[in-house]
Amino acid sequence: MTQQTRITLQFNLGTDLFGDEIYREKRFNNIKGMATDEAIEEVALALGTLQQHTLQAVVRNNSYRLV
Repeated sequence: MTQQTRITLQFNLGTDLFGDEIYREKRFNNIKGMATDEAIEEVALALGTLQQHTLQAVVRNNSYRLV
């Protein structure tokens, strides 16, 4: 069974003229499937400190090939 992992970092860019929050996402593909959630969180937080905007969320997405 093949596993592919992707993480998405969501950044808060501020608000628009109507007061709604503006978000942007950066996706990283080909993450090792055996990586722990803690390791991914540590790397994501480190990447977040390098960005101009505030890191709002980190999402892990695992895909499995069944056949």
